[in-house]
Amino acid sequence: MKGKVAILLSLIILVAGCLGGQSTTPQEKLENLDQIKTIFNLSKSQIDYLTNNGILVIPNGRGAGDIYSLLVKDEVPGIITVDSAFLLYSQVYLISYFWILENDVSPTLRNLLLYLVRESAKAGDIDVASYLAVALLMLDPNVTLPAPLPVSKPNETGILSAITWLTKEGINVSSKEGNLEVVRLAKIIKGCPECLQNISRIDSELTFFLGPSRGLSVLDYVNNLDAIASGRVSPLQLLASKQPLIVRGRSLEKELRVSLFGVRLDPGSYILETLIYPNLGPNPTSKTYSRILAYGDSAGLLSKPISFYRTCDNLDQNRDKYWGEIYEITISLYKRKIISAKDANNIIPLLPNLVYLPAVLGSSYAYTIASSLGYCDFQFQYKRLVNQFREIPPDSMKNRAARAIKLLFEAGRPRSDGWEKRFINTTISFWLIMNGAENFTIVKDTIPSGRLADAYIEPYPEVYAELYASLKELDGFLTAMGVNDETLRWAVNRAAALMLRAYQVSTKIKEGKTLTEDDLIFLTQEFPRDSIAIPHSFGGIRLPKNLVIYSREGMSLRAEVELGTVLVVYNNKIFVGPIIINKAWIEG
Repeated sequence: MKGKVAILLSLIILVAGCLGGQSTTPQEKLENLDQIKTIFNLSKSQIDYLTNNGILVIPNGRGAGDIYSLLVKDEVPGIITVDSAFLLYSQVYLISYFWILENDVSPTLRNLLLYLVRESAKAGDIDVASYLAVALLMLDPNVTLPAPLPVSKPNETGILSAITWLTKEGINVSSKEGNLEVVRLAKIIKGCPECLQNISRIDSELTFFLGPSRGLSVLDYVNNLDAIASGRVSPLQLLASKQPLIVRGRSLEKELRVSLFGVRLDPGSYILETLIYPNLGPNPTSKTYSRILAYGDSAGLLSKPISFYRTCDNLDQNRDKYWGEIYEITISLYKRKIISAKDANNIIPLLPNLVYLPAVLGSSYAYTIASSLGYCDFQFQYKRLVNQFREIPPDSMKNRAARAIKLLFEAGRPRSDGWEKRFINTTISFWLIMNGAENFTIVKDTIPSGRLADAYIEPYPEVYAELYASLKELDGFLTAMGVNDETLRWAVNRAAALMLRAYQVSTKIKEGKTLTEDDLIFLTQEFPRDSIAIPHSFGGIRLPKNLVIYSREGMSLRAEVELGTVLVVYNNKIFVGPIIINKAWIEG
């Protein structure tokens, strides 16, 4: 397995196109090779790689603005990479998401929770009031609770912690009394027009950025209050209408929980919280492991005990299985020291990782690696993922990002190992940024001045068009929400304008049309300057930090995204630009 991990690491760490790029070019035909060799101190092996593949990535940690400034200074041709567009989109996504959370969701949610805690306590629903009070204390540690409640101040604070609590935790509806508690809370909300309006507002804001909720929320109760109260509709039926794969073939009535906004995490997290943890018992140890597996089997979580997954024998393909269930269960139990590294080691190698994303989108290189990692029933599960990615609804900014990645892989590109590795790296890096909002570091960069001597943009107009459409939707969403912050509105509008121009200019390049002076100004000055200025208006570029993407034998493969430099051969000339790089390492 260590050899397979080494292959995966080499894929992720060594990153190395674009329609119109050259795969192989004799060195003597490259007009500016000597200049590039001197500036970037290229070795013979790097030059050979560049001329054989038409691309070379240098993971030097240079920011995009620093790269553009260097190109202006030394009169080096620049390239506007699709990575630059992805980076700009992700920054506007994160900036807008955090702005909405801090300036709209947080104060709205605080007032809402204060009211609901008071009314629930007044109605005698202490469990409900306590559940909501935890999130309230996360938002405002100094708030005075309206009634004595068995709640301690939580260790975590802030809007992200509160939202996570309200989407993962919930009110148990396994008994009639529990169900009545949720019904009473729904009645409180329905009888408070302002509460209903605020919950709907927050739900729509979270949905716009993250996608529709996957679990059962109090809002579902409010909308179906009469049917639930009369017994015509059960909570399980409501959940089944939203997530049939969670419910199918499983008995969840006794474990079902209803959260304020619904579960927005993978089904594995839902099952972990609702089925596994409540059955660990006091002071769980590794001896509890077999009991957990047996319980998971009886609950319909697994078609066989987990030991079955070590050999992949007689796999029952008729049951709906999520690899994510086992992965999240295993990692969480290992972190809580409930199971040993040896136990986890027998499970984790059989689970998918980020290399599946480019694999299901058509990368033969990624497919080769994914198929060699020893996952159970690879072909069956691979086809399921392909079907899931066949149609991606444009119902959130996150899904728009996935659609843009898919369009990138559907576009033509040079066929060389270097280009293939680069596209895999770009895909994984962009997806990590989009999903690393909760843990990131801010990187300062230089906003370039002056104008590039020459420039070129990777011709993927479909990708830029998808990102433009999403940013225009974001602008309309902010208008609908009444957001008037001038800096934020400028950032969104300017980013959308840059994506529109990227679409227009890249279309011309793809069709072989002559660029106008305005097109050249966009390539050599406007995009390099403003794509850096936009995130720096909010403090800098946000890059994810310390994300675990693989775990084995007590070690973790972690991912951090950094910025680097890419050299691309086009029309017998070397163009230089920024690229996002997934930096991964094994941490003991």
